[in-house]
Amino acid sequence: MGKRKKNYFVKHFEQIFVLTVLVSVSIINYYIPYKLAFLNFYYLPILIASYYLGRNQTLSGAILCILWVVIYAYLSPESFFFEQTRSNLFYNIMAWGSFLILAGIILGNAQDNNKQFLKNQIALSKKLAIHLAVSSGLNSEMDFDTLFPLIIHRLTEAMKAERTSLFIIDEENQEMWTKVAEQIGEIRLPLGEGVCGRVAETGETINVKDAWELPYFSKEFDLKYNFRTKSMLCMPITNRAGKRIGIIQVINKLEGEYFNREDQELLQGLVAQVAIALENSFLMDELEVSFESSIRTLSATVDAKHPLTAGHSLRVTEYALMIAREINLDKEEQEIIKYSALLHDIGKIGIHDNVLLKGGPFSPEERAEMNTHPAKTETILEKFHFPARLKTVPFIAACHHEKVNGQGYPEGLKDEQLPLGSKILAVADVFDALTSPREYPKYDGEKKLGFNPMPLAKVVSILKKERGHQFDPNIVDAFLRILPNALELHRGTHFPEEYINKYTETL
Repeated sequence: MGKRKKNYFVKHFEQIFVLTVLVSVSIINYYIPYKLAFLNFYYLPILIASYYLGRNQTLSGAILCILWVVIYAYLSPESFFFEQTRSNLFYNIMAWGSFLILAGIILGNAQDNNKQFLKNQIALSKKLAIHLAVSSGLNSEMDFDTLFPLIIHRLTEAMKAERTSLFIIDEENQEMWTKVAEQIGEIRLPLGEGVCGRVAETGETINVKDAWELPYFSKEFDLKYNFRTKSMLCMPITNRAGKRIGIIQVINKLEGEYFNREDQELLQGLVAQVAIALENSFLMDELEVSFESSIRTLSATVDAKHPLTAGHSLRVTEYALMIAREINLDKEEQEIIKYSALLHDIGKIGIHDNVLLKGGPFSPEERAEMNTHPAKTETILEKFHFPARLKTVPFIAACHHEKVNGQGYPEGLKDEQLPLGSKILAVADVFDALTSPREYPKYDGEKKLGFNPMPLAKVVSILKKERGHQFDPNIVDAFLRILPNALELHRGTHFPEEYINKYTETL
């Protein structure tokens, strides 16, 4: 019981405080001889009420003060007389009461306006803080795969929602797909299907208390994931040209039954920032695709100069990336390895055709010229304008024929002098060369092995034998772990079934 009283007192402290002041003024007024002169002290509880309680309760307090004084005057009019008649007394009380009510209205309105202004300022500050937080994410994170989940997480927090999804509109395939979908996997839907499909087609904003009441809402995902979609705010994302490129879907307001007008205005501002990031990501994707496509075309052109090397650089790239993932290199390091592998033989452009296209063994002079292609690769690639993150590509590509024991070419660099990427390329390059047909013979040391693809068992034995000599031991081990996947990648194409089967039979 005591706790309940304490809670009541804490909850109604302002009202109790104002009432205490009013009672105190009334008691003093009761005991002083000239009450009419004391009436102005009733402005004190009105002033306090206006500060704490707002206009309506202040007005109620003013009326209570007037009733209180009228009762005093009725019960003991002689205590108010000060050289005046009874009628003058009540005229004075009426005049005082009118001014008291007017003061209550003015002071109450002023305080209500101040509180509303303060509330608006706080709300504006919160919105600004949210916008700054999202902007900070946009400016601090350049990896879009990391950026969008971060932005969507902040949107969910800002909107005080249960979850948020970012859909991308793919007009070419007439579908939408989730770039980010919190707590669930990727969703793909035909354009026009469901709430997001309607927003994608019409451009309207949909804000509902219960999505299940919408005739075009699909309950399929709710039932599949044991979820209940209630309040939903779904809004289109447009680019600078006004074209719809995505949809933001915010689900289940945590504080309240639905997303109100302020929530909708907040999301509208945040969506504008998401639109900028999304459009920038599309532009970056286009640049990346264009750049990689050009590199792959250039690489394929060099390989295609000889019919037996067609596809070599692409396969080396695939094997190198599989090794990179196996040893847990990050995304940026994998990208460096990818372009180094694609371009590792670009220097063959500078090799005379009578050497490059020669069938059979090279003469010492021809071998010397052929061995210049890694250095030519570096010279050519240094003239490329690579982004800063790819500045090491020329050197890594140029070192793919170096050996960890220092007996490779063109510089004879040793283990600690070689970048990890070039060690990976060395293994991937030799593996593809040994498992592909060539117009020159293959060798195991001094032993000549012929022109056809070397048996896989022999290739593996050579890789193992050269651990610590030609190749980095850790890279060889990683490659052997991914070898089954590498074989499956080209089973029935580059690797005939019987070629792989002969190897697996020996295991």
